[in-house]
Amino acid sequence: MCFGVNRFQLLLLASAAVVAAVGVGAAMTLGGGDDAATLQANAEQRQAMYQQRMEIITAASFDEGAAQAFIDVQQANHQTRMMNMLQAQQEIYQVLTPEQQQKYQELSAKKMEKQQKRMQKGDKKAQL
Repeated sequence: MCFGVNRFQLLLLASAAVVAAVGVGAAMTLGGGDDAATLQANAEQRQAMYQQRMEIITAASFDEGAAQAFIDVQQANHQTRMMNMLQAQQEIYQVLTPEQQQKYQELSAKKMEKQQKRMQKGDKKAQL
């Protein structure tokens, strides 16, 4: 029996399976369960990045070196976040049953089709 299960629900089911398989502590590490100190450090890092960005924007003249250094740090942070996200998704996918994996693939394909249609619609508007 297959109820209308969306991707989010499927990931919740998979998360529950991960917790059951590896335990809460390991699942928290998998999912990036941050403690208060880590959250505080992240908030301070975001504030520092905001300050740095504002210094570049509000400077009397454009400092290309500072801007490039800022961009490099942002790109490295983004790459790390993407790597962690992909790793977590892959690990979650591996604990899904074959039926859940199939459903996940179907939902992902539908989402991609929907995005492509939306982009084509946007392209048509831009041509006008």
